[in-house]
This record gives sequence, C-alpha cells and structure tokens, in this order.
Amino acid sequence: MPLSADNLFQAEHDATRVRVEAVLLSLSGDQQTLEMQSGLRRFLARLNSGGGGRPPLRGKRVENIGAPVGSRLELTGVYAGHGGSRTTGAEIDSFELLLNSPSDIRVLGRPSFWTLQRLMVLVGALISVLAVTLVWIRLLHHKVQLRTAQLQEEVIERQRAEHLQALAQERARIARDLHDDLGSGLTEITMLATQSPGFELNADETSQRLDTIAGKSRAIVHALDEIVWAVDPERDTLGSVARYLASYAEEYLAGLNVACRVQIPNSFPDQAVSGEVRHNLFLAVKEALNNAVRHGNATEIGFRVRVLEDRLQISISDNGSGFDMSGRSNGHGLLNLRNRLENLSGQCGIDSSPGAGTTVSLQLPLAARNTVL
Repeated sequence: MPLSADNLFQAEHDATRVRVEAVLLSLSGDQQTLEMQSGLRRFLARLNSGGGGRPPLRGKRVENIGAPVGSRLELTGVYAGHGGSRTTGAEIDSFELLLNSPSDIRVLGRPSFWTLQRLMVLVGALISVLAVTLVWIRLLHHKVQLRTAQLQEEVIERQRAEHLQALAQERARIARDLHDDLGSGLTEITMLATQSPGFELNADETSQRLDTIAGKSRAIVHALDEIVWAVDPERDTLGSVARYLASYAEEYLAGLNVACRVQIPNSFPDQAVSGEVRHNLFLAVKEALNNAVRHGNATEIGFRVRVLEDRLQISISDNGSGFDMSGRSNGHGLLNLRNRLENLSGQCGIDSSPGAGTTVSLQLPLAARNTVL
C-alpha cells in the first residue's frame, strides 16, 4: 500500500506492507537504522536485524546503496505501529518501517551539492581571500606611495640639476659673447687710443682714429645691449622678442641706408621665450639681414612677424639680386641659419631665384604651457 504524508500515522496500516517516499535525515552507527522525514512527520526505518527468530542480515548496510544524508528514498517494508487502536481508529503515536534488505530502498534523488555546510565553507574561503587581498592591496598601496615619493624626489633633483646645467650653459654663453664681442672691441679701442713711443699723429690721423674709436664704442654698446636683452627675464615674452627684433632691423638697415618695411601684430599671446632661444633667434635674424645687405645688395627689406596656431614665423624678404639655390645651396651663410633653427627645433625655409630677391622664413614651434621651445 502506498502511503503519503497525510495518511502516514493511521492504525489501519499496522502489520501491512507499505511503500513510503521520505527524505533521509540520519543514519545510525551500524548503518542499519534510518531516520526519515515525510512532510513534517518523522519515523524510523530498520533493516532486518534478526528479530522474530530470523537470522540477521550480516554485511547488509544502507551504505551499500550509496545514499548520502539528504537523499530522497522510496522505502518498501512492514509497517510497525506503536500505540493507537485499529478497533477504535485512534491514530498511532509512532511507527517503524521494517525493511527486509537494502533492496527495499530505492534512491529517488540525491541532495544538492550546495549544502549549508559547504556554502559556509565557501563563504569562509572567500572572506579569507578577500582579507588577504585587502592586506596585499594595502601593502601595495604603501609601496606605491613610497615609490611615488622617491620618484618625485628624483624628478625634483633632476630638475634642479637641469636648471643648474642650464644656468652654467647660459653663463658660459654670456662669457663667450662678452669675450668675442666686447673683448675684441675693447682691445681694438685700446690699441687705437695708445700712441707708439716717438710717433706723433697729425690732425687728420687723430680725427680718423677718434672716429674709429667712436664707431667701435657704439658697436660695443650695441653688443652689450644685445647680451643684456637676451638674459633679461623681464623681456622673455613673445611680444618683447618680436618688437626688439623689429627695432633692431630698422636701426641696422637705417645705418646702411636700406629701406625697411616692418609688419608685426598689434598684440601677442602670453608666451614665454627662454634666453637661449632669444639669443639664437636674434643671431639668425642678424645673419639673414647681413646676407641680404652684403650678398644680395638689397635696397629694400621687408621684416614680417606672424604668430600662427602652433608656431612663430619671421619672414625676411629683400629685392636683391637673389641666387640659384640649386647651384649655391651652401652660400650666403644659409647653412648657419638652418643649423641655428634646427638647434631650436625649428625650421628655416629659403626661397630665391636670380634677379627676384630672397625670402628667408624662420619658424619656431610654440610648445604647450605657453612656452616657445
């Protein structure tokens, strides 16, 4: 007779063979007694242990069917009730299901792999891994902070060393300019102003020497002004550079009776220009003007400054004789111009043809953070 959870505890089932589906809760130590649950009611199922004059089934254990705790089983056995009355129909207090052999047990379903115990073990393992990971991240963060501080110190030290090196180079350049421009001029003035013993100059020779000394003195003053301008931190703006170069071009060409047309913007962006760049740019402009006058025999020179999106452009054009660029690629000091601009990460463009004059274009990149490279 098949039984369900609703009619499980009825006296009429006593001493009958029944079939029950229930869940295995536990096993006894000898693996012969099963605690089962059907619905909310529990009962025991026992294998034949030799009661009633029958010999025990030695070696017959539940473990032989491979049913772990939590499995859903179908049990077939004799219903043995305790209490209750079949005559009056009173319900029994409890019952046992007597099984003849393990073959009376059929496994309907095994328990889920994720039991509470396994779940707790997995959660504990994940928490342990998380704790170790947090500790490792904290240690790594500490190491990163130490390394970052070390790198910052190295960067500051490197910047300090580069600054000192730049200062040393600037001082060396100033000393070289003073020696080349001022030293040689002062030596010439000294020699002109010193009269040889026993040698007297007439009035014309004296006047000529004085004119030469005056010219040398003016040249020294201009050279000193150029050196001061190149190192003056108050003149490190792009506008100051453009106006100084334009002023120099006008004064230099006016002394040679050469017309000069200057075109510069009314306003300039807030760009900083280092002393080294100003010095080399000035020498490049000076070289280009000197080439136009000495080699091109120009009578009119145009000086134009433009600030483009990413570069500064200075154009110097003349109406001189020009030259064949394919045949005189190294003439007129053009190689020096290109080398100066390349040292500044810039470009020097030259356009010329015989009888059509020459145009020299000097271009410097405008770097980020408002600085001219």
